[in-house]
Amino acid sequence: MKKSTFLILIIISSLVNTWAQSNADEELKRVQRLLAQAETKTRAGMQKLALTTREIQLTEAAINRLAKKIKENKKIETINKQKLIKLEAETNALKQEYAELLYYVYKTRSTIDQSMYIFAAESFTQAYDRIKYLQYFTDYNKFMAKKIAQNVDSLKIMNDDLDFEIQTNIELNEKKADRLALLYKKKKARKQDIKKLAQNKNRLRKELKAKEALAEKLSSGVSEQIEKDKKIEPVKKGPKSKLSKSFEKNKRKLPYPLKGVISAWFGVHKHPVLEEVTIRNDGIDITAGKNKTVKAVFKGKVSKIISIPGANKAVIIKHGEYYTVYSNLVTVNVKQNQKVATGQKIGKVYYNKNQPELSILNFQIWQGRKKLDPYMWLKK
Repeated sequence: MKKSTFLILIIISSLVNTWAQSNADEELKRVQRLLAQAETKTRAGMQKLALTTREIQLTEAAINRLAKKIKENKKIETINKQKLIKLEAETNALKQEYAELLYYVYKTRSTIDQSMYIFAAESFTQAYDRIKYLQYFTDYNKFMAKKIAQNVDSLKIMNDDLDFEIQTNIELNEKKADRLALLYKKKKARKQDIKKLAQNKNRLRKELKAKEALAEKLSSGVSEQIEKDKKIEPVKKGPKSKLSKSFEKNKRKLPYPLKGVISAWFGVHKHPVLEEVTIRNDGIDITAGKNKTVKAVFKGKVSKIISIPGANKAVIIKHGEYYTVYSNLVTVNVKQNQKVATGQKIGKVYYNKNQPELSILNFQIWQGRKKLDPYMWLKK
């Protein structure tokens, strides 16, 4: 691969990753704000542990991005050093050639001026040749002086650029060291929180059982509504509806239902404290702050609004054969059978000033009765 092509690829890769990096950095800041609230309001709990775990994940990702950037910068630095060496050698050779030229002129200088040199020619042809020779010599002399001046200017620019790249790498390495120190501190704090939580495993099992019961009620409520919708609008064999196709086309493009932090992921996972226990999540948990508004991720129709004692309200929106579910809402701004647009406000997520880290939206995506990983549908 040519060096120029390599540099272009690095630049393109950097531009592509800038937006994703900016989002990740913003999420890390949100985690830290939520943890700061949790520190002043609550004791160590499972949600605080989840936020700390997410902070560690985001910090590790940031360190990996920094390491990648440092590696890319080093490659550019190496290439530019090689170019600088080549340009310095070329400039030195030009200077040497120019010095030899000036020395030759000095040695062969004559008291006879150029006009006498031309008029002393024995023929018109010889006079013409002497004129061309003197013109060539003058032009070449100017060219050499100009070329050397250009190279000297280029060397200065390249040296400045190289100094900037070296300084940038020094700063990136310092930033990486700071992130590593933070990572060590957070991992240590996480171990201490796990140790504290492990002292009351019975309470954790009780809380987990209650949470699983609420999740099961929500799952049953969604399943029942999907079956009712099938009876009202039987699924036809053949091509999918336009809305279904439109929803599918927006995979990895859907907006987040609210700005927050993903504190629990889809699927079955090992419990962070109860080693013998696994936990299941039918969607993703997004932890947010006070008075956070939840928005529809795609156009559709409100299929059902469910009230679940202990888990507030859930809104189910139908998008053809797909459904999005937004649960743990305290206020709802939409009604059943109402058509909603992408980004339309549908309610506010639960908030408790004494436990701000428990302000959580559980967001799910279903395709018929099949539960999908919402994170795979959201814009990164």
